[in-house]
Amino acid sequence: MKKCLSAIILLTTIQLSAADFTSVNVENFIRETWNPSTVIVDVRTESEYTEGHLAGALLIDFKQTDFMQQVSDRLPKNKRLAVYCRSGKRSKQAALQLAEAGYVVTELDGGILAWQEAKKKVVKGSKAELERYEEHLFQVNKQFAVKYRDVQVGEEEPTQLIIYLHSSSACGIDNELPVRQPTFKQLMRYAEEANLSARILVPQCRVDRRWNEYRPMQGCMMSEALFALIKDYQKQYGLQEVYILGASFGGAGVWRMLSDYPKMFTAAMLAAAYPLKNIKTKQVAKTPLCVVLGENDNRSGVEKVEPTVKEVEAQKGSNVRYIVIDGADHYQACNEAFTKENLDWVFQQTAPHK
Repeated sequence: MKKCLSAIILLTTIQLSAADFTSVNVENFIRETWNPSTVIVDVRTESEYTEGHLAGALLIDFKQTDFMQQVSDRLPKNKRLAVYCRSGKRSKQAALQLAEAGYVVTELDGGILAWQEAKKKVVKGSKAELERYEEHLFQVNKQFAVKYRDVQVGEEEPTQLIIYLHSSSACGIDNELPVRQPTFKQLMRYAEEANLSARILVPQCRVDRRWNEYRPMQGCMMSEALFALIKDYQKQYGLQEVYILGASFGGAGVWRMLSDYPKMFTAAMLAAAYPLKNIKTKQVAKTPLCVVLGENDNRSGVEKVEPTVKEVEAQKGSNVRYIVIDGADHYQACNEAFTKENLDWVFQQTAPHK
């Protein structure tokens, strides 16, 4: 009888532990999200999500009657789930159900309130706005992959490929922050109002990488990864006119791509970004280039960048639009660079420039 009772107790313990989940503080929750197989799940309502959410979070409302069905349809069991809500009440209930269904679940104790109390950033914006951009993963080699989103603008068959390189504040693995940036939204608004027929490609740089790095990691440099992604994309869609734009950290990547791949781009634009010393200005000069700087930018200002701009301008056949915004600091230069006039100039360069 004792042996039978012990077996029942042991079986019950195994069943309970199998349906268990881990509740952690903010720092340990962040560590869990670093795992490439982890998906962040926001179980609040859509209105709560829009007001502010964790970058890259997938919204699945726990209050919906088909909550578990949505999870099953969208998330395979080999994915780890990092779940949160407002205060931790709903997420604990959701985490228990998910664990019972066979998922490995980590729950944020205290919810997004604890996250904000720890001075961590949240992202504002609707689910519909994000889902407009398709999410992809490009495998560069066996060691390294690039996350990106893309979208088509215009009703006609696209003829242009536009690449946007984000600033450092959008680095990560969430595949969301780049399309939430104000400069990217300005570019999107222009593309729609100008009725461009284009596909817009928005890759994301990880926090441990740089667009303009010169030391290979995981088998390649970011410039090489971007080159491979662009060539694959061109092959897939048959797009010959290729434009590349970026601000700050992203603009530094534009300098690098023009220097390394001078025959790839139809035109380019960069704002508030200085090039590394080994940029080849003769190569850069083969692409029409719009450079926008801020007069009072103490990070990528006129004194740091203008000598390189002048070197490019001095090259035979160069085509440079160079603008210094009066009184603008670094952030103002980034935000004020993507004007209709500047973008008109970029996209008027319609023939490949080699």
